[in-house]
Amino acid sequence: MHALSAKAMCAVLLALAPLPLRAEDAELRAALRLGATTTLAADIAAHEAALGHVMDGFGHVSLNGNGLYLATQAGANTARAWTAFRMTEYDGTPHGVSRRLLLGYDVPVMNASRLGLVASLGSAELSNGETVQSRTFSFGPYFKTPVGKYLNLKSWASFSRPVYRIAGATLRAARFGAGARARLERDFGDVRLGSTATLQFSRQVTPGRRSLGGFGITKLDSTLSTRATFLPQNALRPYVDFGMTQGQWSNADGRGDYSAQTLAAGLLWSRQKHSVSVQLDGRQVFDPAQPLKLTTNYRLSF
Repeated sequence: MHALSAKAMCAVLLALAPLPLRAEDAELRAALRLGATTTLAADIAAHEAALGHVMDGFGHVSLNGNGLYLATQAGANTARAWTAFRMTEYDGTPHGVSRRLLLGYDVPVMNASRLGLVASLGSAELSNGETVQSRTFSFGPYFKTPVGKYLNLKSWASFSRPVYRIAGATLRAARFGAGARARLERDFGDVRLGSTATLQFSRQVTPGRRSLGGFGITKLDSTLSTRATFLPQNALRPYVDFGMTQGQWSNADGRGDYSAQTLAAGLLWSRQKHSVSVQLDGRQVFDPAQPLKLTTNYRLSF
């Protein structure tokens, strides 16, 4: 009787013991982590870019290299509805595409401030050996207010439940993101100086299922930047931009921190509804491995 009980106990323990991770399971888990990390970064970036564009103010229609923005005509004391679309393509590791459609509505509150709510739909299809598909619905508030004559404060938060599909399995994650931005801008004769400080936090938790396992992704970024724009009253305006970014991250592979410096110089021309910018990215000054990049951007607003 005792021998039989011992054998039964051993069988139960063997059944409960975790099985060795197969090579294909490890590849699935790595592909899911990479896809989740990429889509998290893309969604947060699209959300912040759209809100930054909206809260900076734009015309009834705005089209540029970063997306398409449409808004109802609104004055300082009236409500406004808007929509934005943004798409990002990836040609490295992973490769694929992500898309995001945002719908927002804000109203004037207090003294020259605006409070709004934004909802968005996102989808992505990424491949790195395994194909990871995702769809996301998110919503959250945003707020903009001036402090004195030269300082503006902006903040936002977003809540969502992304859904991932990989190798026939479906997983639901929980995501939270938030950001704050302070901008100080002032003219000194023929030079306009603008300084910006931003803080951004994002956290996503994906529960375990089958062989994919559970994991979390956390990022905290802070950025300081300064831009000097010369001849700010002219149609053609040269500028120099310098910035510093520091951040911390953690995921299933570990944790760490990073820092980077940016340096750029360019020309901005604008007239009526049109603007064109040409910018030379000079990060090579701080990191010789970085290539020099020349980018152009056209914007139409009306």
